[in-house]
Amino acid sequence: MVGAVALVVVLVPSHGGGSGGTTPPSAPVFGATTSKPLFGEPSPATRRAQARAEAAVRPLAASFVDDLIHRRGLARAHALLAAKLRRHYHLADWLQGRNLPLDTGRRAASGGAEVAFSGPTMVGLVYTISPGRAGADDILYALRFVREDGWRIDFSHQGHSSRYVDAANFAPHGFLPGSSSGSSWSWLVLVLGLLGLIAVVAIADRMLRARSPRDF
Repeated sequence: MVGAVALVVVLVPSHGGGSGGTTPPSAPVFGATTSKPLFGEPSPATRRAQARAEAAVRPLAASFVDDLIHRRGLARAHALLAAKLRRHYHLADWLQGRNLPLDTGRRAASGGAEVAFSGPTMVGLVYTISPGRAGADDILYALRFVREDGWRIDFSHQGHSSRYVDAANFAPHGFLPGSSSGSSWSWLVLVLGLLGLIAVVAIADRMLRARSPRDF
């Protein structure tokens, strides 16, 4: 079983970086603010770059969210999309109020954003939006900005708050750096491989137990 455990450790996929074994430069620092990183204390240079990135992104994000809520300045909002999102969201649709990534109703109001993670080239924010309806859950809206010919949005996802989910822990699939559509498959392969390994060990153990003492 020791060998099995060692094999499992080898099989565990790493989600800390990109494909091909390369180490991404200037990794984002996780935490709600620049003063409370999740994984250790960043260097002074990293902290300064992080603060500059957040300061640049916050007004862009606020304008983007307000434009979508109030259905105004939609051409300006669309211009903030990264290339991969522009292939999905067409400007002609937005100008007619169709296929928008945020659907709140006109009485909604933004309650501000929390920084989920940030770095010199990437910033993720989660907005809490009041829907303006009595008894309705707050809307949570995740945005990720990347440096792409200026700051551009490459991820957008709308959800809602609950008893256990708020802006501090809202992390839809694909939002956090390093996550991708292939991550679930990696873990599925791991689980199936682990189950197969356990089955092989169990069968081998049963065969050994079934042999009589004189066979040894």
